[in-house]
Amino acid sequence: AAELARLLRLDLRGLYFQDPALALLAGLAGVRELRLPVGGWETLDAARLAVEAQQAAARAGRLLAEIAAAVGVPSGFETRHGSAADIITNSEPTDILLLVEPPVSPPPLGQAFAQRCLAAYRSMASLLLLPAGRTRMHGAIVAALMPADVAGLAVAARIAQQAGEDLVLLVTDMAGQAEMRDRALACGVRPAQLRVQALRRPGETGIAAGLAGLHPRLLVLTRGSVLADDIGGLLRLSRERAVPILVVEPP
Repeated sequence: AAELARLLRLDLRGLYFQDPALALLAGLAGVRELRLPVGGWETLDAARLAVEAQQAAARAGRLLAEIAAAVGVPSGFETRHGSAADIITNSEPTDILLLVEPPVSPPPLGQAFAQRCLAAYRSMASLLLLPAGRTRMHGAIVAALMPADVAGLAVAARIAQQAGEDLVLLVTDMAGQAEMRDRALACGVRPAQLRVQALRRPGETGIAAGLAGLHPRLLVLTRGSVLADDIGGLLRLSRERAVPILVVEPP
C-alpha cells in the first residue's frame, strides 16, 4: 500500500475499526472468552477490551508510520467507531480502499472479509485487492480495457511511468488500439515500455488467459465495466494469479 501511494503520490492512511458490538457483547450474562495462550475461560470485561483495542490500534499506527517513513510517503492514522461495513460503504470517491485477503482461515473470518469486500465494491471509492502472501515488486503494469476506458488507461499509464515498468494494454477492441497507444504515450510512457494485446473474451477467464506469461506487478480495471462487475471473480483472479488488482472509480 505504501509503495502504491508513493507511485501515485498519495498519502497513506491507516483506518482502525472499533466495533461497539464487542462492548455490548461483554454486557451479556453468561458470555465467556477463551484467553490464549493461557487457555482459561474468563468473563468478558468491557474495560479490558477497550484497553486492548487501544493497544492494538497504537501498535498498528506505529507500524504504519514506520513503513510510510521508510518508503517516503506522508501518512496518518485514525480509529473509527462503528460497523466496518458501514464505514467502508461511506468512503469518499477520492479514496482507494486496500483489502488484503487473509490466509486460509475459519469460515467466520472469511465471511467477514467477503462482507467488507462487498461493502467496498458498493462504495464510491476505488478498490485495491491484495492476495494473501507476498506479491511481485517488479513486473508489468497491466490494464484490461473496454473501448473509451480513459480512467483505467490513465491510472495504469501513470503507475507504469512512475515505476519504470512496462505497460501492457489488454483491449477488447483492437480497432481503437492506436488511440489508446497515443493516450498512454501522452501520459509519459516510453514507446519501448508499451505493448497492446487483444483481450479475446471479457470476464474472469478471459483476463486470466490474457495475463498468462506476463507475471504482472499490478492489474488495473475500471469499476462498472463488464470486466469488473463481479467482486467474487476479482478476488479469485487476484488469488489464483497472485496479482494485486486496482479497481478504479471512473470520473
